[in-house]
Amino acid sequence: MELNPLLIDYYRSMLDRGDARYRSEVFRNAADWYLLNREYGKAAYAYFRSGHFEEMLNAFERDGGSSLSGSDVPVMLRICAACPASLRRQHPYAAVILGRHLSMAEEKETLDKLLAFMNDYAEDLSITEEERKRFLAERKLMEGFLSYKEPEKMLTAQAEAEKLTDGSCTVRRNSISAFGSPSYLYLMYSRPGELKETIDLYKQGRESYYRITDNNTRGSEFLLEAEGEFYRGNMNTADILTGKALNVGARYQQKEVQINALFLHMRIAMLTGATEEGAAAMRTIRELAAGSRLLQASSEMGEAWIYAVFNQLNPIASWIAEGRFIYDEVPGVYPVVRDYLNIIYGKILLDQMYYTKYLGISMIMMEEAERSGHLLPKIYLQIFDAIAYRKINMPERSEAAMRKAVRLAARDHLIVPFAENGGAAANILKTISFDENEKEFAEECIRFTEKYERNLNVLLREAGISPLSLLTRREQEISLLVAEGKTNLQIAKELNIAEITVKKSLSNIYARLGVSNRTSLLNKIK
Repeated sequence: MELNPLLIDYYRSMLDRGDARYRSEVFRNAADWYLLNREYGKAAYAYFRSGHFEEMLNAFERDGGSSLSGSDVPVMLRICAACPASLRRQHPYAAVILGRHLSMAEEKETLDKLLAFMNDYAEDLSITEEERKRFLAERKLMEGFLSYKEPEKMLTAQAEAEKLTDGSCTVRRNSISAFGSPSYLYLMYSRPGELKETIDLYKQGRESYYRITDNNTRGSEFLLEAEGEFYRGNMNTADILTGKALNVGARYQQKEVQINALFLHMRIAMLTGATEEGAAAMRTIRELAAGSRLLQASSEMGEAWIYAVFNQLNPIASWIAEGRFIYDEVPGVYPVVRDYLNIIYGKILLDQMYYTKYLGISMIMMEEAERSGHLLPKIYLQIFDAIAYRKINMPERSEAAMRKAVRLAARDHLIVPFAENGGAAANILKTISFDENEKEFAEECIRFTEKYERNLNVLLREAGISPLSLLTRREQEISLLVAEGKTNLQIAKELNIAEITVKKSLSNIYARLGVSNRTSLLNKIK
């Protein structure tokens, strides 16, 4: 049952008027209620607000961190600072859970303190040998999380954790492992030329991980392999593996795996022209993500990427479309996914023809990608740079950026990042003289793009979305001026753009809305 907003405001005002003792009692009662209803994450937060740290840590450990999201980082830091050291020693697994999440939040100082605490606790002579082994297993699992971009280390850490534990740990079946990223490959792929090795090592370590975590993320091994096949352009193989990931994820109730598998299926469907199937996958993702801030943010990121690739910007969540994540905290988002958001925002700016604006921040985006080590953002951003420089008539810089993109992508044969940028990327590739190996790769990218480019202009049909909302802001302006009866020349003068730009925009509008001339465009708008 949802409370009336006015009633919520009234209760908040009553709470604010009460003294500290009154507020503590209210939060304590709320925490007890949440605990009875097994909403352990909310119970932990309410106990924290009431100042009852013992009960907070009990609830927090029972939750296992499954309720946390990126927006909880400030509270996590306050918990670390507020809990007495004596109490922390009685709840060592709370430190493990906090550390796992802070590892995705780039809070190195606090994380180092937690790791030091874990090491001290493992050497405590007062704990039993059985308890020590169990805690060391948790510490090894933590090492695995910290090594997610180094699959050899992650594999070793998980195998050692399995040897130390009887199968009980704080990572449970519903624990989050991709931390809001719509792509497992984005998180783990960091070294050019080692895509296959990354996937193989991940698959090797999964069974050990599943045995001690009650099958947490079961199905992700198929999904990671599917993403690799997708980026190499093997659509049928990718879709088969995606189906396996989706079915296994559903069987083991792994919402995160299901959402990421559906996002990949949606990308395959839309690129190959199955738009209705893609829209259906989008609707299912929304249903699965409901109720979780972390999964809702991941869902919105996936949708934003699809809409950006198909140049339909209005349905995109405003916090992404406006780039608010660059300056403000966003509910549910961990810093580890920032590079992925940078890709989406870069594509949005190009779709809006804000080439100089994009180039003004692309250097910062690239620096972040270099610092994080994620490889896919580096490839996409170099392609974006090449397109933006070409659009503002700086061909030498355009060519240099495209060469870097090809050099990074060719080693693992990643052709889809070029195809998702359509003719804009293919036309640049055609003008560059590559060496023999890169030339063959570039030619394959061009052929693949030409095969699927027409599907990038197909309308994504979702119920309730008006035709105008599926156009860029500039395309909407041109459409409305057409509706006023203005000629191409008049539109160009009013918008201060070239007449040829108006003609090209109208061609895009016709293709996207499935119309062939001005008259049918007017009927569609009406």
